[in-house]
Amino acid sequence: MIPDEELYERIQQGDMDAFDRLYARYEQPLFLFLLRYVGRREDAEELLHEVFLKVLESKKVCLSQGNFRRWIYRIARNASLNLLRSQQRKSLFHIRWKQETPTKTTVQDPVESRQKSQAFEAALAELPINLAEVYRLRAAGMAYDEISHVLEIPVGTVKSRMHHLVQRLRQELKIWT
Repeated sequence: MIPDEELYERIQQGDMDAFDRLYARYEQPLFLFLLRYVGRREDAEELLHEVFLKVLESKKVCLSQGNFRRWIYRIARNASLNLLRSQQRKSLFHIRWKQETPTKTTVQDPVESRQKSQAFEAALAELPINLAEVYRLRAAGMAYDEISHVLEIPVGTVKSRMHHLVQRLRQELKIWT
């Protein structure tokens, strides 16, 4: 398999087949990443195209082995943040759930499953931006060092934020345990 950085160099030389290959590699994971950021399918699709347009239009960026992925995710993150700022969104969802302890069942109840999912989405929506970003990048499959690079923060800060994220989600979702 041809490394991303080599495909990017080929794109800079006008090779559209190389662009198609990179697009095929990153279309789905980037779309899911963008969808987690903006919450609306239409916005995520638009941002996905914007990200790849920026890749096409970018001046030759010198990328060492393994840096293309970090670079494209940084472009995606910045595009998402710009959209959210322009729309002045404070949160993605405003779902409230009952604060009573759910009854335990032996078979997974579809209604309970949906409620858990909604509660999780609501808890994510209430996270501060610094914790939500760590969650989105980790959910996109990035390692701590990659998240560190994308967010331009030390790895120790990423780990600390991940710890706070887990603690906060546990606290918010303790009624389901």
